[in-house]
Amino acid sequence: MQTGEIYIDVKNNKNMPPIEAGDIIEHKQSNDVVELYEVLDPRYFDDEIDFGKHYQCAVRKLSAIER
Repeated sequence: MQTGEIYIDVKNNKNMPPIEAGDIIEHKQSNDVVELYEVLDPRYFDDEIDFGKHYQCAVRKLSAIER
């Protein structure tokens, strides 16, 4: 995870539904803090060298008010 982007590996998760703009991604940290992100651009990559099938989603973090 980087600022403004979330990487999601899908090569071992063949039953995962496609990610679309407007979807919400929940990220639970090791300290049980949950952050929510809105997908702006899902950007799917199919079998890229070294990475395999994955999403490289452009996201924006939702504020507590928006939740």
